[in-house]
Amino acid sequence: MFYFFSITVGGLLNATCGNVTELIIAIFALSSNKIAVVKYSLLGSILSNLLLVLGTSLLCGGIANVGVEQKYDRVRP
Repeated sequence: MFYFFSITVGGLLNATCGNVTELIIAIFALSSNKIAVVKYSLLGSILSNLLLVLGTSLLCGGIANVGVEQKYDRVRP
């Protein structure tokens, strides 16, 4: 029970505090009436997270399947 609780709290803290820098930038930029900075900061954060996740997935898939052709299927078996 405690293990499940600690994993849940750890995941919640990671999801909550993972974007603190974007929140701080957004607060200061909005207080200075710089809406474009907030837009581009959020866009950059989203794009970098997407590219990081995609790149890591492809790298891990390549390492796990060395010498084997990877097949991607839209339908889950």
